[in-house]
Amino acid sequence: MSEGPQDGVFSIRFRPHESALPNLEDRCLAAAYGLSEDLYQHARADLQWSLDQSVEGLLGESAFVRFVQNVRWPTGQVLFLGDSLTADAVSWANQLIEALRRLVPDVATRNIAVSGDTSLQAVWRIAFQSPSDLVIAMIGTNDGQLYAGEPLVSDAQTEHSLEMIERLADGRVAWVVPPGFDADRIHGHEVLKVLPMRWSEEIHARKQQIVAHRPNVLLDSRYVVEGRDANATIDGLHLSPNAHQVLATAVIAALAEASSTK
Repeated sequence: MSEGPQDGVFSIRFRPHESALPNLEDRCLAAAYGLSEDLYQHARADLQWSLDQSVEGLLGESAFVRFVQNVRWPTGQVLFLGDSLTADAVSWANQLIEALRRLVPDVATRNIAVSGDTSLQAVWRIAFQSPSDLVIAMIGTNDGQLYAGEPLVSDAQTEHSLEMIERLADGRVAWVVPPGFDADRIHGHEVLKVLPMRWSEEIHARKQQIVAHRPNVLLDSRYVVEGRDANATIDGLHLSPNAHQVLATAVIAALAEASSTK
């Protein structure tokens, strides 16, 4: 079922159809969002402009450039794994990918995050990828969504899924603990409030702890961006471009620090 124009423009940012069906023509993607092709292309152009602005901001920071230069980048592929917080057209991952293309073009990167994914679905994303030297993963936020009063994914299954991701990636996973959110703002958001799932900050905190207790935690984003800060999110859940930029810098700084201790 196609979305209405307002929902479609909002959803384009999180690329659910592009991630699932990457080879569709613009006219088909526009129809999937319930938009005209012109409106779809205009929305995509606006998002590209926002991404470019964020990347320019990163490249203008001498500390960020220094961090990138201090990372011991692998010779193989670097994958970014996650949900809408990573699939977002202006996400920390996409900002990093664009910045790395300019600073270290020999580093191969790919964002395989898909909006709406739980850790269960992330297992399948990584299972069908060719071997990678590094997987940077931020997953678990959707595991705690409530449907008919129960989390979509139990705590035990979340933990098992993370273990499976590590196993499939031969242990080359660097975990990023997902940030928090503001459930009241999510439930009051014009687009998100119509979804059948509900959100619980208490359950999400458990999911965050599960990720935080994995080996090879690269960064705990709870100490970088505050999900309940109205300036950090656009809807109580998804980060603003500026917050993504802050997170991108923190990830690179953590990678540089990890490289220095090897």
